[in-house]
Amino acid sequence: IISVPWSARQDWLVIISCVSPPPSPSGCTFWGRKPWSRKKKILWQLGTLVGAPVGIALIAGIAVPAMIIGIPVYVGRKIHNRYEGKDISPHRRNLVIAGGVTLSVIMSPVVAAVSVGQYALLCLSLSAG
Repeated sequence: IISVPWSARQDWLVIISCVSPPPSPSGCTFWGRKPWSRKKKILWQLGTLVGAPVGIALIAGIAVPAMIIGIPVYVGRKIHNRYEGKDISPHRRNLVIAGGVTLSVIMSPVVAAVSVGQYALLCLSLSAG
């Protein structure tokens, strides 16, 4: 058994407890052992409480339209490229592309909602500490 001085063990525990994210509401910082003051902890929590919904809304406002437009375009291009050199009638190829794009138009809002919901839950769980 290796004996470790108390201060080294304490430093290691502080580093382990403060690895994610560097400034944490727990009061530790990644770079030092000095705990945060009560005022700083409260300001951090208030900032997180106000900032998390704003950040989620901003990211959702960008991600949802991008996914709703981007997924059908991506699916249409992939299907078109897949059938480009094949010996298939143009009508059948266009029908397959239209079917794929139609299904992706139906599914892309669901995918966007689930993605943003997952992101929101992740942000809220991280901000809760």
